[in-house]
Amino acid sequence: MRKSSPYWAEQWGGKTNRYYMDTESFIQKTTGALALNGDKADLSIFSAGRTQTFNFPGQSPVQFKTVFPQTANGKIHLAPAELGKNAYHYQPVRDPNYPLALISPANSKMLSSTMGEFNYPELFLTMHPDDAAARNIQAGDTVRIFNQLGEVICRVRCHSSIRKGVVSMPKGAWRKSSRNQMTATALCPSTVNEVAGGACFNDARVEVEKF
Repeated sequence: MRKSSPYWAEQWGGKTNRYYMDTESFIQKTTGALALNGDKADLSIFSAGRTQTFNFPGQSPVQFKTVFPQTANGKIHLAPAELGKNAYHYQPVRDPNYPLALISPANSKMLSSTMGEFNYPELFLTMHPDDAAARNIQAGDTVRIFNQLGEVICRVRCHSSIRKGVVSMPKGAWRKSSRNQMTATALCPSTVNEVAGGACFNDARVEVEKF
């Protein structure tokens, strides 16, 4: 990423001097710019790759001990009257054309394409052996995972540890790891929670076929 930064900075018309700093100069500049509630940052701590603690002023925030919800009674309201009746209800996601539920969990090496120190050398789909056999798919085959939104082409692993009807593709993979430069993101719908507008997890439905 550091090597690519000067290129993109130049393309965007930015000054690139900071991108050519060596590591020690960059740490010194960053340390000098930090204001830790009146305390100075300790260069020796950062140079050693450690984290400097920060003393927050006042009492430490502890939920339901020092800080409370800003409701009239200071309690969490899970189903306030403003939401009406049956605000939270289960809506099954079923589509006969896409019978498999796609999950895309993080793992111990990667959280996202920018929050990890590992690039998948190759993206794999994991599916139950029975689901694979029903589609004439064997471990190691190249498969097409698709729905109405897009497709991902990669190889498959078969394992009985995953539930039937569910397939798994790790999130955080770079696009170069698949055969068509697409990852699980290409298959995720844009549906959101009706109450809070948050993401609806594990609602992607797909089909898999041998490529």
